[in-house]
Amino acid sequence: MSETNKEITERIKSWKKSLLDITKRNRLLWYKPYRVGSLELTNETFDNKVDDIFNIIDGLAFNGEAIKFITDVEVSNHKTEPKALKLPVLESISSEDSDYDNEENEKRKTFIKNRAKALSIINKRIKLENDEKGLNIGYIAAGFLRWYERDDSSCEVKSPLIMIPIKVEQDGRYDPFKVLLNTDEEITINPVIKKKFEADFNIKIDIDIHNSEECPQASVKNILNQIKKDIENQSNWRVVDEAVLDTFSFQNLVIWNDLDKNIDLIIDNP
Repeated sequence: MSETNKEITERIKSWKKSLLDITKRNRLLWYKPYRVGSLELTNETFDNKVDDIFNIIDGLAFNGEAIKFITDVEVSNHKTEPKALKLPVLESISSEDSDYDNEENEKRKTFIKNRAKALSIINKRIKLENDEKGLNIGYIAAGFLRWYERDDSSCEVKSPLIMIPIKVEQDGRYDPFKVLLNTDEEITINPVIKKKFEADFNIKIDIDIHNSEECPQASVKNILNQIKKDIENQSNWRVVDEAVLDTFSFQNLVIWNDLDKNIDLIIDNP
């Protein structure tokens, strides 16, 4: 390799290093929910009874099913309260039980209003980024890895694993929010985690979710189980069954991948 080519190669490495943000500002690596505008997905997040949130996420990710969230339980235009929120009618009820039921119902109403606020903010962020830059930033992050940068570190890092691109729709102000799979993007393993682990720990997380041979029964749990195998030698690392609906920026990573794919072309045409 000529001196010129060596210089160009080193410069490209420097560019790539500056693009791959591994500081605590990068939420793909050091995840922290926004104070407003992040929605944790638990059994209680949904309007109907849910035994396993990953079954719901699988329906969206692999079967194209929409996830619906009602927006308000006290809309004057609605003649009846949404069915999912009605409390059971008891033949005999004490005032103490009635107070408890009313309190629980009020808590649920407050939660639904806060959830609607979060979904509205997420929806606006997605649309703004798409309109201004043509980028999708809406994702369901399914499964998280809790890990440490060093064996002697006491600082636990929490990183999202499976990134499922989504879009949020709402027909009218009082209509349900619908969360759907964004088919313009592919479901991926968090690329920042993949690149950092391969570079720093020699751990290669290389699951092709769309390859029927590597992933014959595509599901969140199956993918997470495969990741568990990839990191099994890291004794204090653990995969946790958590999920969030949030916004994440991959803009720098798109440039990183372009540099990676075109390195030979850049060297040949400095």
